[in-house]
Amino acid sequence: MMIRKIARLVKLTTISIALFGAASVMDRASAQTTLQLNFVGQNNDNIDATFIRAFAEKVSQMSNGELTINLNYTSSLVPQAQAIDAIRSGLIDLHYDSPPHAAGVIPEVDAYGLLFNFSDHRDLIKKHYVCGMNPIVKEAYLEQGIRLLGVVPGYGFSMMMTNSKVLSAADLNGKRIRVVGKALADSVTLLGASPVYIPFPELEVALDRGTADGFMTGWANLAFLEGLRRNTKYLVWPPLQGSYATSMIMSEVKYQALSEEHQKIIQDAFDSISQDYALKLVEDAEGKARDTVTSAGVEFTEMSADEQVKWKEKLKPVWDEYLKRAEARSVKNGERAKAILDILNKGC
Repeated sequence: MMIRKIARLVKLTTISIALFGAASVMDRASAQTTLQLNFVGQNNDNIDATFIRAFAEKVSQMSNGELTINLNYTSSLVPQAQAIDAIRSGLIDLHYDSPPHAAGVIPEVDAYGLLFNFSDHRDLIKKHYVCGMNPIVKEAYLEQGIRLLGVVPGYGFSMMMTNSKVLSAADLNGKRIRVVGKALADSVTLLGASPVYIPFPELEVALDRGTADGFMTGWANLAFLEGLRRNTKYLVWPPLQGSYATSMIMSEVKYQALSEEHQKIIQDAFDSISQDYALKLVEDAEGKARDTVTSAGVEFTEMSADEQVKWKEKLKPVWDEYLKRAEARSVKNGERAKAILDILNKGC
């Protein structure tokens, strides 16, 4: 009798352990989350793609596989022009792109499109993470239902011309230049050119068709995109921006749906590679890219120091207009824009 009772007790205990184990497995499975990341780049070989792969790997490692990020290249989830609305509505989870593309709803981020705003990559990191730009911009994004994880340095932003050499502003008269954001559009207008808006994934085709006489983007993109090299004969040097920021943004709807632990992992993963790792990535890539670009027959046209001063003076109204646009949106937008301009002008 006693033996039967013991056997029954062992059986019940075994069943209970098995059920508890099954429940644990189910809880673990239910905790797994896949996030979709929309990436505007045209290929998976440049530094932006390298960075987002590192970010995805970091998130997976830190979460022990509970968080997975799927990378969708060439804006395959939604077109670039629709990405900000898609993030705000929660249609997509993450988006990696240049901040000025969000200037239509967040006027403060057009500061990233102001020419001569950052002298180099280290200056961008310092002004953003040390001088205090980061929390200001984060607040602006959050008001629109978007969580900014942060920005990373990008290739020096320059002007590439299909057929014309540019040594002074006069050389831009009547030229059609592809731009991103209102600040850049105003800038090329003041320099005598006509701005045209062409989504980056469509730029190669547009250049093939002669839609633009020149374009502005990170100059080292020429090293990775044969179509851009094929249509470029001249590149203005030094870059009009020493570094061009790229932002990682996330749907606040999706962010709030995650556990606090997973929220922290996503932010910590980005923070861990957004400075030293990203800086080394872009500096190493630029060193190699210049050789590739030069060997492809692209001529670096040197802008003199005097000419740079003239350009900066010509572009001062763009900086003033940036502040006016933000102030017209709301008092708070204006306060944030002024604080950003103070950092860009004075550093810390």
